[in-house]
Formats: sequence, C-alpha cells, structure tokens
Amino acid sequence: MVGRFTEQKGVYDFINAFSNSGLKAVLLGYGESYVEQEIRKLCEKNRIKCICRPDRDTILQYIKSSHIYALPSKYEPFGIVGLEAMALEKPIVVYRVAGGPIDFVEHNVNGLIIENNPYALKKAVISLINDTKKLSQMSKKALETSKEYNWPNIAKKTKDFYSSLLLK
Repeated sequence: MVGRFTEQKGVYDFINAFSNSGLKAVLLGYGESYVEQEIRKLCEKNRIKCICRPDRDTILQYIKSSHIYALPSKYEPFGIVGLEAMALEKPIVVYRVAGGPIDFVEHNVNGLIIENNPYALKKAVISLINDTKKLSQMSKKALETSKEYNWPNIAKKTKDFYSSLLLK
C-alpha cells in the first residue's frame, strides 16, 4: 500500500489486515511526523515493513516486486496510485466504498472489490496469492485496463464529453 497515513486512506485497516500474518506486507507513505512515528511503531510491532516518505523510484520498486496492490481507502476521488499499480500488472484489492477506483476496477477481472474491513482485505489478498492462475489472469487484465487511461484517450473522452454538452 502507498498513501497518506490517514484513516481515509485505510492505513490502519491495512495494518490490522496484515499484522503478524506471515505475508510480506509493505506500507509506504507519509503523514505528520507524530503519525509517521506511530505508524512505524505499529508496523514494527506487527511485522509489516514501513517506509516513510519514499521517493518515486522506491515506490515503483516495491509495487513492481509485489503480487497484489491493496487500496483500502474509505474514499478516493480517483485513486491514481491504483491505476499506476495496474500499469505495473498488479491487480488491486479495493473497498466497495472507495469511490473513484470502482470506475476502473472490475471485480474478479482486474482486481477485487470487497467490503470495507481488514478481515475482508486479508482474505481477498490470500485468495489471490493462493490462486496463481487467477492472479496471472488478473495481472494481465490490470495492465490492459491501465492502457485505456493514456493521455490521448483521456483527452478524446474529455473532448467528446464537452462536445456532447454543446449539442444539447
């Protein structure tokens, strides 16, 4: 997971989901210094790797080396980091209440849309890890999805939308 260390981004759900789970979970992000300190301690206690204020290359390195990207946000206007993970062939696990990511995540195709709780997050990630065929198929679909969001396509969709307003 990559994001601001806030309740909105689901950072505490991520920690609760993967605490002492035996899975190699990595949390990358930033927050107020006292929050970063708290998150570091929680992660250390619960055997989760935590990197505060990572640079872009570090973020990309960790996403590339992962199998799945967790996006347990309670609300995202769009969720660009999820789309970036998809561009690196990572299916994403996202909460049903997330907002924006629901526009590009298709359940059981390029990711999983789950109920918003740590238990569901852990269960979804484990289910994908244990089903390598499904994980591989979803990884390919994630990459395909990300390609739809290139700048020429976005510009065309925006232009078409505004043109449709003029015709009404």
